[in-house]
Amino acid sequence: MPPSGTPRPAAPKRRLPSQSAVAAGRRVFENVRKFVFYIFSHTTPEVVPFLVFALSGGAIPLPLTVMQIHVGAGVSALGLVVDHYRRHPVKPRLVDLDRRVFLRGATLTAAASVLWLGWEGALQAVTAPGKDRRFSGAHARASHDPSGLPTTSWLNDTIPRIEPGAWSLDVAGRSLTLGDLENMPQDTLSAVLDCTGGWFSEQEWTGVRLDRLLEAAGWRSFVVWSETGYSRRFPVRDLSSTWLVTKVGGEPLSAGHGFPARIVAPARRGFWWVKWVTRIELSPVPWWMQSPFPLT
Repeated sequence: MPPSGTPRPAAPKRRLPSQSAVAAGRRVFENVRKFVFYIFSHTTPEVVPFLVFALSGGAIPLPLTVMQIHVGAGVSALGLVVDHYRRHPVKPRLVDLDRRVFLRGATLTAAASVLWLGWEGALQAVTAPGKDRRFSGAHARASHDPSGLPTTSWLNDTIPRIEPGAWSLDVAGRSLTLGDLENMPQDTLSAVLDCTGGWFSEQEWTGVRLDRLLEAAGWRSFVVWSETGYSRRFPVRDLSSTWLVTKVGGEPLSAGHGFPARIVAPARRGFWWVKWVTRIELSPVPWWMQSPFPLT
């Protein structure tokens, strides 16, 4: 013990986080908590029915189609992101571009790439069904077997029943019957329909290439319309790589697959493959003047 009257040595001071650091940590935690709560409270009506349908193997029907849930969830997620940023805006700062931030981002990207490659390797090693999926994540369904080709429609489209003799195609003001279309030079091509519903199928399609129906000179896009009112706008350069087909696997299209005529656009996802086509028109409007995904 030190002699009486000798002052005791001061105890080492504990280093406490600064008030600003504690406040910043609390703000981050609170923002994460609010965002997670917002996600769960707003997406439960979409996620729960889909899980019920998936876990029941389709035995329990849904009031919505899987496509409607798929698209609705995607649109809702985009809205949630926009709303979150509106409520908690963060302005870009020069410090966000410094070397430390770049290295951190590069490290996370590399780690994610390693995990993805490992996952893909594991799928190949155990020959899981997912090993054959496309870059889009879609799984193979009934390739070269038109009878097994799934029937899907975009959102609220229903399958129209069209009489062959009553159908006509309006091509830039010119009217064609089904017979006129079938009497034109036909191509048979193998093309993959990659549906946003999570599947793909390779089939042989027979029809007329669009550059034999339309002249591209002086136009910027063309619009394909369906009997249901659904439409998509294409760049005019796609006329030489897009077909209006009337057959799949050598047989006429079924009603569910677009009878009497549908679009086949090999380089594009399934929602571009307009079914039940009734009109094709040229336009001076750029092709990108439309929603990236159709909303109806």
